[in-house]
Amino acid sequence: VMQLNDSTVATLGVSNPLDAAENIRAGVSLLARYLRSLGELRLALWAYASGPGAVGRNSGPNATAQSFILYVQKYLDDHPSPEVPGFPRMPLRT
Repeated sequence: VMQLNDSTVATLGVSNPLDAAENIRAGVSLLARYLRSLGELRLALWAYASGPGAVGRNSGPNATAQSFILYVQKYLDDHPSPEVPGFPRMPLRT
């Protein structure tokens, strides 16, 4: 369901990456970790798609990561969520 490589599975302590609930919890945890450390949704998505070491390189996101970022951007634009007190919607673009 979520993109989890072997090192991520080990780091997050996932016992069965094929279990949908465990997989989604781990993927969301990973995205949240990237969002907290990078402070911007676009960068968090880039890290998720390409690995955290790829973020900030001068070349920018590769084609796969760029496609993923644009896909999420379009989804968020097409499906706006209401504001939740204490959890403001973060803009994808800076």
